[in-house]
Amino acid sequence: MYQDPRQVRSRRITVYLNELEDNVINAHAALHGIPKAQLIRELAMREADELLGLRDTQGHQHILG
Repeated sequence: MYQDPRQVRSRRITVYLNELEDNVINAHAALHGIPKAQLIRELAMREADELLGLRDTQGHQHILG
């Protein structure tokens, strides 16, 4: 099913949001037509890449491009 078994998403992280934060995430996910989990995962990975210097704030990859 998966070409690379390391790509299977089996790790879970719990994030607690207040009502306003949840509303923002719901609106953003609905606007883009994606599930909330996918949105949060993509935002978290983008931020992690930026913090590690793998991409700049405009989303351009620097190392693994």
